[in-house]
Amino acid sequence: VNSSVYPYIARLFAGQGAEATFRFVLVLALSVLTAGILLAWPATSLIDLVVSEWFQKYEQVTLLVPLFIIAGLLRVSDFWSGYLMVVGKEAILLKVNIIVAFLGAIIWLLITQSVLSKVEPFMVVAWLALILSLVKYVFVFLLSLRFRG
Repeated sequence: VNSSVYPYIARLFAGQGAEATFRFVLVLALSVLTAGILLAWPATSLIDLVVSEWFQKYEQVTLLVPLFIIAGLLRVSDFWSGYLMVVGKEAILLKVNIIVAFLGAIIWLLITQSVLSKVEPFMVVAWLALILSLVKYVFVFLLSLRFRG
């Protein structure tokens, strides 16, 4: 989705500037997030049903589904990175991505040592994916706010 929208974001920025482009990306990101949130529960329920019906041996895997759906939703609705590249802030974006990777890993390690210490080991990796996706989304969105035009 992001690669399909990126050329339009670039043309919009070239023709109308950062403010109009930011508004478009904001509406697009909120729309995808909203649609994803509305579809997440039915999708999770359907996956639970299919796994319990046909793949009983893997029923424990359904615990991962909500975490990966949320992480995936954050990744799919992240149009902010494309916005920052289009407005010429790719160097700052790279730095933020590196910082966020370390920060997300530290948050994950801290949570793993406390809250997630009683969780099944395979769930800990799913939490890493979710935390990294969430921290990146928030930081890149906040950076986009700074350069909205």
